Amino acid sequence: MDTPRGEQRSIRLLTPLLGALALAACGAEPPARGFSRPSSAGPGDAGADTPRAAVLPGVDVLVESVPAELRGARVGLITNHTGRTAAGRSTIDALHEHPDLELVALFAPEHGLRGDVALDSLVASGLDASTGLPVRTLYGGPDRRKPAPAMLRGLDALLFDIQDVGARPYTYVWTMALAMEAAGEAGVRFVVLDRPNPIGGEAVQGPIQDERHLSFVGLHPVPQRHGLTPGELARFLVGERGVSVDLSVIPARGWRRDRWFDETGLEWRPPSPNMPSLESAAHYPGTVLLEGTNLSVGRGTDAAFQQVGAPWLDAEAYAARVRAAGPPGVRVDAVSFVPDAPQDGKYGGETVHGARLTVTGRAAYDPVRAGTALIVAARALAPDSFAWTGTIDRLAGTDSFRAGVDAGLGVERLTAGWDAADAAFRSARAPYLLYAGASSDLPTSARLEPLRARLVERVARAPRALYALALIDLADGATLGLDADEVVHAASTMKVPVLIELARQAERGGLSLDDSVRIRTTFRSIVDGGAYELDPADDSETELYALAGQAMSRRELARRMIVRSSNLATNLLVELVTADSVRSTQARIGADDMRVLRGVEDIPAYERGLNNTTTAAAFARTLEALARCRTGDGAALLSEAGCRDLIDILLAQEHDEMIPAGLPEGTPVAHKEGMIAGILHDGGIVYPPGREPYVLVILTRGEPDPAVAAVVAADLSRAVWRELTGTRSR
Repeated sequence: MDTPRGEQRSIRLLTPLLGALALAACGAEPPARGFSRPSSAGPGDAGADTPRAAVLPGVDVLVESVPAELRGARVGLITNHTGRTAAGRSTIDALHEHPDLELVALFAPEHGLRGDVALDSLVASGLDASTGLPVRTLYGGPDRRKPAPAMLRGLDALLFDIQDVGARPYTYVWTMALAMEAAGEAGVRFVVLDRPNPIGGEAVQGPIQDERHLSFVGLHPVPQRHGLTPGELARFLVGERGVSVDLSVIPARGWRRDRWFDETGLEWRPPSPNMPSLESAAHYPGTVLLEGTNLSVGRGTDAAFQQVGAPWLDAEAYAARVRAAGPPGVRVDAVSFVPDAPQDGKYGGETVHGARLTVTGRAAYDPVRAGTALIVAARALAPDSFAWTGTIDRLAGTDSFRAGVDAGLGVERLTAGWDAADAAFRSARAPYLLYAGASSDLPTSARLEPLRARLVERVARAPRALYALALIDLADGATLGLDADEVVHAASTMKVPVLIELARQAERGGLSLDDSVRIRTTFRSIVDGGAYELDPADDSETELYALAGQAMSRRELARRMIVRSSNLATNLLVELVTADSVRSTQARIGADDMRVLRGVEDIPAYERGLNNTTTAAAFARTLEALARCRTGDGAALLSEAGCRDLIDILLAQEHDEMIPAGLPEGTPVAHKEGMIAGILHDGGIVYPPGREPYVLVILTRGEPDPAVAAVVAADLSRAVWRELTGTRSR
């Protein structure tokens, strides 16, 4: 078992399918044991012809099947006009009319429930005309941004569903942060109905605030472009910033970190009056800095945050100077425009001269550096006219940026140190990510498209759960992915990377597999060094516990870790090889989305969301590396004999309920299964007679009956076998 005993606060990733338990590296994790027999076109590279992925926001996932802990609950909802289902229905209406939920109150952020309240204007409380529900303002003044205790009285849960733009100064996520604090203080569950980050979740760019400059445009220190969804940021705030609340996140389904909003199939609705398009959102992390100057950022035009300028600038000279700074991935053009009643009061009715930005390469573009270049160029060309407003230090998160510009520093010196700080933030945020990146995605080869269609048809008959599948045919490298980049709890599949790292260290001479380890049941938390103890009642292999105090070889521990899925053996070996080394090897394999952070039952780590996760694609790449005995960069994974030894251990797996159950009896499968409540996984190398082997991974999430999940997995395995061998299995 890997659940906190007597916990009072937890983080859960809800996959609300028939009340499945919390999964995927956060939350009230069910007992972790080895498998036991169950009783519009946008900026840059994408455009109108870009293939669109079907992404379902968290609200769609919720209304599809409300989790048990929310059924019948009295809930409040923080939302605005962007809170809508994939079909365009208001989240307010979807929840108000849902038979399993009782929506009793609405909460309005900056710009109001309908998104039509002007910049810096206060939002009033009142009644929602559609539902008659009370609307409580969370933007009623500096002291009315956090829900008061009376607002939450009588609520069982407070839900959040607003489209963010992925930049720190955008205030919706800070409304969320304050509401999380209030919910924690009131003992109310907080649930984020997650949505994609519209400018992608891979890039992390710009300065990180210092603690002296925290404000409502950045209540916690994160980079200007943080690359997180609201749900991921909420998890980060609990795990890293000490926000104490019973947090659940319902992830968006089908989103991937490298996808921008125009690749989701969702309709863009301007999240605020001056965020008219995805192009504006792409530049906002940088051009928002110019709100701290006396330059216009295009408010009062149809291209807010895409163009900047002032009446006293020469547009051609200004654009040329910005281009000379060399910001990549963006075109800089001279422009003139006339703001019409701009909400910031800058140059209404006057002709403004400046520069317009257009993204040309999403992966290369750094809007914060581009915004810095815009400021430096304006000051250099018109030092007597350029001026700061009182907001620049809050927007930049530091006073050193303003001081550097005033001292005449160029873009390179002003941005020195950002990359190192952003890299540190990337590491800090890693345990809280919910969505895989492009590197883990497994495309479907053309010849396997008919098979994929049959697999999708079979999965559609089991709609309650996620069935993620990854296939690699070692005969020709053909691949097939079915939700292969969905991040799920790794369960006991994490023991395969531990086994590989153990063998690598042995072959490098760092340890001997024949040396003994003294068996003990007490371990140290990776968070605070405190002691915790494993309980045989929570392990699928109990024999080791009777041997506490005695010695056993590392080789035998490795065998028990895989064949019997011993948690005790796993912890002893993770401690020996270290989780850091396991992750390093996974990165070399090209499967770093299979993340091993620790062993089991480390409750302090668990409570901070530090759990083991994987994707079907990453697990498949791990098994492919073992089958080919090569890492992702072509280097040897192990000696040929070493790889054969590990495969022999996997061939001895004692549980055959999933992939082997769909194959002809006696077919060799070097595999590892894993099971916790609501989770059933299997991944292995299948050896058909007379042909090259193939790698198949099937991960399931959300089916409360493991017997049902096992049947579906066996059916999927059978379909793959028939396609690749041209024969029928049992």
